[in-house]
Amino acid sequence: MRTNLAVPALLLAAALGLQAQSAAQTGSFTTYGSGCSAGGGIGCLSSNIGSPIRNLTGSFANFAIKVNSGSTLRVICGFELRCSRPAGSTNMNVWIYDAAPSGGPGNILGSSTMPVNTTEQLYTATFSVPILINANTDFFVAFDNRVALNLPIGTGQSETHYWNGPPTWSGPFTGNAWNYNVLCCGGSGVPAIGNNGVPTIGKSFSIDLTNGTASANCLLAVGLGRTGIALDPAGAPGCTLYTNPVFLLGGQTNASGFYAQSVTLPNDPLLVGFKVHCQYGVPTLGNALGLIFTPGGEIVPGR
Repeated sequence: MRTNLAVPALLLAAALGLQAQSAAQTGSFTTYGSGCSAGGGIGCLSSNIGSPIRNLTGSFANFAIKVNSGSTLRVICGFELRCSRPAGSTNMNVWIYDAAPSGGPGNILGSSTMPVNTTEQLYTATFSVPILINANTDFFVAFDNRVALNLPIGTGQSETHYWNGPPTWSGPFTGNAWNYNVLCCGGSGVPAIGNNGVPTIGKSFSIDLTNGTASANCLLAVGLGRTGIALDPAGAPGCTLYTNPVFLLGGQTNASGFYAQSVTLPNDPLLVGFKVHCQYGVPTLGNALGLIFTPGGEIVPGR
């Protein structure tokens, strides 16, 4: 979604009488700092997670369960399996694979470990870097059963799986009610800020948000200086406010988590070289504040 800002923040800066450079120069948009995610995740794709497992042990090999992302871009933080071990505790290797042209597991998109012990429950693995899966796309949650699980198979909906890979996987097989819960990153991973076009007086460019929460409201903070205020006390651990907001602009992302705020700069040479700072916030269910943030963006108009 793209909207137009008729009176940009730069006009406010000029009205405050702050000094800018009027010499000829090329405009720029640069980012600084780092964005943040909510971490963890909430269940977004699952099957049979309420079904007790049947205490089947199976082969000591890798298993890969086929999942489809559905109609929405998924930002995956991890997944859960309802399982147990007959004896002892271990850390089991797990992966996310994409789908090969043949339909089976293809390339590893992410890896982690999952702690498992003798208690039957949902065990969780999280990925250090969120994994993006496009809408209507098959992928696989996979685990290394050389640790000898009571497999995550219950009763209910049958799901397709492959086993005994890589590199050559056997399958597909159907008939087992695999028990899994894919975790999405509170609606999004780490949102990013960028631009389309060069800030130039008398012309338009846009301040772009990517990887935001899909089909949700978002906020663009516009200010007159850089900051570095930690937002942990406000309920957003690991997040930082990178500008002193003079005002906030609201928008709504599309189904891919994208939004563009169009800015038209007045043809005023006093604005050349004047610095304005901005940052997006997007909603999340993963922290107490209810927001995660992009890095900061510094706008310097040129001519």
